Amino acid sequence: MELVWITPGTPYPPNQGERVVTFNRIKRLADRGHDVHVLSVVDDESELDRADEMTDFCSSVTYATRPRGMKLYARNPRLPYPVASRYAPKLQEKLDELTDTADVVVAEHTNMTKYLTELDVPTCFSVHNIETKVLLGMARSKFPSPRAIPYAVESARMLQYERTVFGDGLFDSYLFLSTDERAQMADRFPTIADRTSVSPIGVTADRFDLTESLPEKYASDVPTVVFTGTMRYEPNVDAVEWFVKEVFPKVRSVVPDVRFLIVGKEPNETVRRLGKQPGVVVTGRVPAIEPFIDAADTIVVPLREGGGVKIKLVEALASESVVVSTPTGAEGVNVKHGKHLWVAEDADMFAKYVTDALSGSEDSRELAISGRAQMVEMYAWSSVVDDLEAHLHDLARR
Repeated sequence: MELVWITPGTPYPPNQGERVVTFNRIKRLADRGHDVHVLSVVDDESELDRADEMTDFCSSVTYATRPRGMKLYARNPRLPYPVASRYAPKLQEKLDELTDTADVVVAEHTNMTKYLTELDVPTCFSVHNIETKVLLGMARSKFPSPRAIPYAVESARMLQYERTVFGDGLFDSYLFLSTDERAQMADRFPTIADRTSVSPIGVTADRFDLTESLPEKYASDVPTVVFTGTMRYEPNVDAVEWFVKEVFPKVRSVVPDVRFLIVGKEPNETVRRLGKQPGVVVTGRVPAIEPFIDAADTIVVPLREGGGVKIKLVEALASESVVVSTPTGAEGVNVKHGKHLWVAEDADMFAKYVTDALSGSEDSRELAISGRAQMVEMYAWSSVVDDLEAHLHDLARR
């Protein structure tokens, strides 16, 4: 097949959730002999040079910088800003060229769907998040601060856009990361019910089996709790801020020498301030995430907002770590509280599960083993891409 993949950022390096999904889909399909053409909108011109990094994994690569500024509202009054700000005419022109021979065009993320609206080839919308839900969560978390206003406004605009994208059934396929979100949107928009499928996040569990040692500055024998993620992403910022302020003091009252490592690139000012709290370490960008996951006595996913499947959770479980999550953090993943991980709805219970994990109990060990087994069985990349490939073949034959 000849496939065109449209992405809201560079697929390489696969160092954050969205990129991990996109990169593995592209590379693994290309490895199976398919011609994959990648079109990506990037944040600034410095990233244009990174197109060469993807040429080893696909047939062609085209990157374009995204437009910015309030003028986008005037040019595209019906489009929410996250969509309008990722529409680059250069990519549309290249896409129009490629559709002469393409079998299927795939758009990763709601923000890239405008490119697909007037094509004469089979189209697949890969739904990473229900964006209205994400934006509303951000607005609620910032209320009553004025910072909540733009998120509330954009959530209303996104709601209208989603009614068109989903309600009008614009695309041939709607590909979800989880059965929960598939069911939710098919119920809300019956017109797409017979066009929905699920292609979950995959995992390569054995990448955690042989890892390098922690960088010397972070090496320690003290009990260690780890959170991983891009630290300018608002739901991640909210998660670690809540954990440090509401949960970590309760853990320290039981385990005084415990430390909390916030591991991820681009920490904003809020996150950097957290690094001044006793026992809290903010690493910023690290060469590899695996050594930090391997060094953790427990990994926490204290997310209170955001949507979609959290790859940090899937990878933490696949590494055979003891995982403590909120219900939001565990959304969309086929796991059970008390069997594969611990799920806590409030700070007191979250702290209890973390301290239990730090004790190294037999229950914790059994939980970690069961969690990894579940990830290997349900989310191995090889079987995930088998199903995705079959789905794209079906689309191409329509």
